Amino acid sequence: MKKYVALGAVIFLAIGILMAPAGLVDRAADNIEGVDLSQPRGTVWNGQAAVRIRDISLGTLDWRFKPLSLFLFEPAYNWSLHAVTHELQGTIAFDFEHTHIEVAGASEAAPLDSFLSRYDIATSGSFDVHPTRLKVDAQGMLLSADGQIDWSGGPVSYILGGVLYDRQLPPMTVYLDAGDSALPRGVLFEQGGSIPLAFANLAEGGRARVGITKRFTKLLGDPWPGSDADHAVVLEVEEQFF
Repeated sequence: MKKYVALGAVIFLAIGILMAPAGLVDRAADNIEGVDLSQPRGTVWNGQAAVRIRDISLGTLDWRFKPLSLFLFEPAYNWSLHAVTHELQGTIAFDFEHTHIEVAGASEAAPLDSFLSRYDIATSGSFDVHPTRLKVDAQGMLLSADGQIDWSGGPVSYILGGVLYDRQLPPMTVYLDAGDSALPRGVLFEQGGSIPLAFANLAEGGRARVGITKRFTKLLGDPWPGSDADHAVVLEVEEQFF
């Protein structure tokens, strides 16, 4: 009799795990700063929810568990994020210390504009995200990034010193890697060009440092004065990002 009771308990527990509601994912996301999941549907194994990051709506997130990943002791999911302006997909895997994310897809500029608007910058065009790998620690800190993102180019506007500027920029590419630093960075180039236009580095404590080169000021139609080389960083800003 005890054998059947134990077997029934195991079956009941297994069904409970398999049918665990997607709302549990929403509760887990509450522990990640800046991430908000709402309207969860399905289960923790196969479901979807609306997602916002730092108050920016990113559309609908779908996820599907990869059962074979359990044999690698690294639970993983396939995921996709879609909205009118973008379609991204990839995988997410968890080990004992880190979260590993792979992403690829395409997006219009609108989601990025939601972030850039706080800096009085507006972009246009479209982005092509080549397969890109990210590693994040348990506190949500980005530890590494490796990939490539292409931008189609187009009109850009920004406010500087109270004056509105409108510029037409060529297609560009940002390469993500660690470079000579242990922390991730992005380097921006004109497509087909060899002179860097801008650098973005994560610094200790979750701070982000962004620098633009003299070449970029020339593209913006306002060349930096002096005899600095085109690749020299002539303007740099830093602020808390994470």
